Amino acid sequence: MKPGRRAFTLIELLVVIAIIAILAAFLFPVFAQAREAGRKAKCLSNLRQMAAATLMYAQDYDELLPVDASSCRAGSATQLCSRRSPQWRIEAQIAPYVKNVELFACPSANNTQVLWNSSQNVCEWFGWGYPSYFCDPTSTVNGRSISYGWNRYLFFRCAGTAGGGCGLPGYPLAAVTDSSSKIMAADACQSFMEMSRLAFANYPELDPSQASNADQFWPAGGGGGTEINVQRHTRHALGQCLVFLDGHVKWHRYDTFTGDQPRGEDWFDPSL
Repeated sequence: MKPGRRAFTLIELLVVIAIIAILAAFLFPVFAQAREAGRKAKCLSNLRQMAAATLMYAQDYDELLPVDASSCRAGSATQLCSRRSPQWRIEAQIAPYVKNVELFACPSANNTQVLWNSSQNVCEWFGWGYPSYFCDPTSTVNGRSISYGWNRYLFFRCAGTAGGGCGLPGYPLAAVTDSSSKIMAADACQSFMEMSRLAFANYPELDPSQASNADQFWPAGGGGGTEINVQRHTRHALGQCLVFLDGHVKWHRYDTFTGDQPRGEDWFDPSL
């Protein structure tokens, strides 16, 4: 007769469960870090492709960079210079040079999606119009994401009225000195960047410098906005990804963009 098999005792089972729990506690953060490293790599790749498309655009347009030169007034999507007119967005101008518009979405972003405005018959994001391939024209609740912002001092101008007077030329690429230190685009909570938007790319409102605790990060900051949470409102492990005007990409910690810092001729604004 074969001897019977011995079953686990309750204590032995609890010990095994405890060991598994301890191992999981060590491994889950490692898995999370690996997953975020992959997202960060994807984000850097997106920005690199955006920069390549922007520089190809400049080559085709007399070495002039693209510029969003609408009137900045709401108007309608059919008015040439209205901010709802989709042709002026930088993403729209460089779209012919990229394989698909999915690269404008960072996998770690929480940005509001571009949605169809049925009353204006245009894809819209924060009141700005985008081409139809940036949203789902059959739905007002499902859209695509745009996760990056452009250097506002280089790529953005308010000009004319909603009816006309826009279309100013872009900034000459040759006029940008030390392009390896001038930011082209980056993780951002809005389409056009300021220094505070660089610090907290997943901040849910327009401007982190107006957060209720912004004075902890900028001497002149402060307002009634959502409180900044460093862990939650940075996008990639306490920092953001950036691409510079020479096409190279890099990750920076959020505190690179906090403190009493001017936008600076060596860092942000090529016109200074």
